[in-house]
Amino acid sequence: LLLARFTRKHVTVALTGDGGDELLLGYQHIPAHVWANRLPRIPSFIARILEKIPSRSGYFSFGFKAQRLARGLPESDPWVRDLAWRGSWTRPDLSSLLLPNVREQAQPEFADKQFAERANEVGRVSFWQKWSWGYLRTYLMDDVLVKVDRSTMRFSLEARSPLLDARVVSYLWSLPDGFKLGAWKYKRLLKELVRGRIPNEILDRPKHGFAVPIAEWLRGPLAAKLAEVSEPDFLSKQGLFDPSFIQKVIEEHRVGGKDRRKELWAFFMFQLWYRRWMS
Repeated sequence: LLLARFTRKHVTVALTGDGGDELLLGYQHIPAHVWANRLPRIPSFIARILEKIPSRSGYFSFGFKAQRLARGLPESDPWVRDLAWRGSWTRPDLSSLLLPNVREQAQPEFADKQFAERANEVGRVSFWQKWSWGYLRTYLMDDVLVKVDRSTMRFSLEARSPLLDARVVSYLWSLPDGFKLGAWKYKRLLKELVRGRIPNEILDRPKHGFAVPIAEWLRGPLAAKLAEVSEPDFLSKQGLFDPSFIQKVIEEHRVGGKDRRKELWAFFMFQLWYRRWMS
């Protein structure tokens, strides 16, 4: 919203880079997938070491990435692994979070299953083509593009995504995987094509999304509000979540041993929604 408001002061139409990560394999966990796919079995002690590295509150600190990597390494199913790295609650944690009667009645369909179904819509193609299609049909379509459309329309700004032209999508999706993957280089093909036209300091700087300091907010300015929506009496009346487990997760995040920003943010947003519309 802030970016759209600022941009609208200068132009009425803006170009976005949406689709680049999905079509050109630009996300930060791509190299980890390459590594995991090549090894039939990753020793479990590696994950145990990684999950012990403390995380800092900053943007994708080394400890945060190590802990997220540890969550997915033991998974042999690449779709489960991907959601363990990118998502909020893992299957085991979600089972502990939900009360037994809720799990039994709801029989939740886990996100990794939906992701896998989308990815496999395209039939017998390479893993990375399936991965790209899965991300195009889920995260990009249902999250990123919705966010951009709502933000820009709020300020009467027209956003165009040239990489999502149907001809560009079809061409990039059909290219050999090797054109996109390369020695820890994100969006390899795009960078090689535009090098010399865009300054190297832009092309070579670390990837950085539009992030806010959620980890620090949950320990500081939003801690009281989080405590309010996770208060045991309120949770007991709500009848959805295990009060002791959510308190355990909050405490893990508060003391800084484990970075639980994604899990707690998802829980927090659900609780605010629930109080607004269901209470």
